[in-house]
Amino acid sequence: MTNQMVYRSPAIALPPSAGAPDASPVSMQSVLLFLRMRWVTILSTIGVFFGLAFFYVVLAVPTYSTSSLLLLARQTSGTDAQALEVQASFIEGQLEIANSNDVLAAVVSRPEIASGPDFEQATPSVFARLRGVIASSSDPVAEQPTVTPSEEEVRINQLIESLRGQVTMRQVGQSAVIEIAASSVDPRSAVDIANAIATEYIARNIAMKSSGARTYSEWLGRLVTEQQRELVTSANALSQFRSEGDPRDQFKLIELQSVADARKTLYENTLTRYTEAKQQITYPVSDATVVSKAGLPLTKAHPRRGLILAFSLMVGLLVGLMLALARHATDRRVMRPERLAIEAGLPFVAPLTSLKSRMGGRKTPISLFAKEQQGSSSGLNLARDISELGASLSVIRRLKHSPVIGVVGTEPNVGASTTVFGLAREWSDMGIRVLLIDASTDATLSQFLAPDAKFGISNVLENARLFDAAMVRLTPTLAFLPIGTGSVATPASRISSQRTDLSLKDLKDKFDAIFVDLPASSISADARSIASSLDGLVVVARYRQTSVDKILETVRRLRDAGGDVLGGVVNFSNAPSSSSPV
Repeated sequence: MTNQMVYRSPAIALPPSAGAPDASPVSMQSVLLFLRMRWVTILSTIGVFFGLAFFYVVLAVPTYSTSSLLLLARQTSGTDAQALEVQASFIEGQLEIANSNDVLAAVVSRPEIASGPDFEQATPSVFARLRGVIASSSDPVAEQPTVTPSEEEVRINQLIESLRGQVTMRQVGQSAVIEIAASSVDPRSAVDIANAIATEYIARNIAMKSSGARTYSEWLGRLVTEQQRELVTSANALSQFRSEGDPRDQFKLIELQSVADARKTLYENTLTRYTEAKQQITYPVSDATVVSKAGLPLTKAHPRRGLILAFSLMVGLLVGLMLALARHATDRRVMRPERLAIEAGLPFVAPLTSLKSRMGGRKTPISLFAKEQQGSSSGLNLARDISELGASLSVIRRLKHSPVIGVVGTEPNVGASTTVFGLAREWSDMGIRVLLIDASTDATLSQFLAPDAKFGISNVLENARLFDAAMVRLTPTLAFLPIGTGSVATPASRISSQRTDLSLKDLKDKFDAIFVDLPASSISADARSIASSLDGLVVVARYRQTSVDKILETVRRLRDAGGDVLGGVVNFSNAPSSSSPV
């Protein structure tokens, strides 16, 4: 941790709430701080996604996938570009035929397919039902069917929809090969489905070609008969002209000979095509050839455990970072002292490390600065923070004689008593005569610094002659005045009334500096009532607990009451801060 406070020269005047964003670039320290603060959110999100993925791969029914390959006959015509377009259209049409209801109905009608584990209780999938709802809602004027389908038709349609969810068909690259892939919970069933679709598709293709050839041959038969009659007519006309016509009319003879020859050639060509069509009826050839039959799959195709778990970790990390960033952006707790200094318009904001030393279940300000604690690394950090805080406040000593500085927390348990004791201890170690006054209603300092004291500040304000009896000398340069007893009004309210037997001005003649521990501003108005009587105030907040809005409200109220807010302290802080002026 960098134990340097954010400091701004007091000569620089800022508005009370300058909500300008921090334009400094993101540093590695900021990234590490973000991860240290939000690692629970990130890891929890990753854990949730990984847990869901783990349960899915454990509970999901494994499926096996296999495929058969078919080679389609190339359809070439015209230029290369035209041939490619024709081939692509042909393949697309064949894929639609393979996925048609006729082919799939023939597949599910096979006993080995219909009795498979995927079709025992076949019902339309959620996606199939959704497609049906969308299709019906897209055509609101569509009439309801007048014919009610039979139970067998409904069962076949359900089997077809279920089969479509298990089968995928595609063209392999830019080749003339199509792939028919089938998946099933049973590997043998996947093989049967893929091969059955290929077989039924080829059978459907042959039947279509046979039916087309039969229709074509019937038409050619009628055309052959008609052309044969026309050929006989033209031959008779030529023979009659030769026997009865004018032999000198050679043009007529040539014309009749040409017509007879043309009709003979046309007849012969039509007869050839008629013969070929007859052959295609008896022995039709399919446009597709099975290149590779589906083989028995040896490994599960779904779920892919490694891929799903890795993907869940990646998605969990991304979502966790997004959630953490959202929380970080909307979190108004104190986390960045330099941002607080800008928003509150404070000359400085000091991050202060505090040790979690306890005595009797309560925090003990004295033990935090004990020699054995100062020898530890945390103790050294605390001592360095207090030293830097004291150096920042030393500016007021040069501006005012024997300054009276109040230390107020935004709320209870933010470490205000520890901070004021540390400041008093730091200045007294430099040879400055310091008086520490406990004016806090919780009397934390009094309980641990002078638990047996009979008199205190409350008594001294009533009778100034009790000052020497009430004062506790902690060190030659550090004196402590506990809160005392016997008064209903708080010490701060008594001092602000200026109707006391002893005033702060009287104490300035005896000490070089006076620190006052004030009650938290959220539970008492003492800090505001005494603000104008003090030379300065230090506002104490707690890292990742106190709201920035609460600090801004506290600073505004103190300034409205006539107080001079010298700066702020972020206690229990481990946030990195910049040493450059803000």
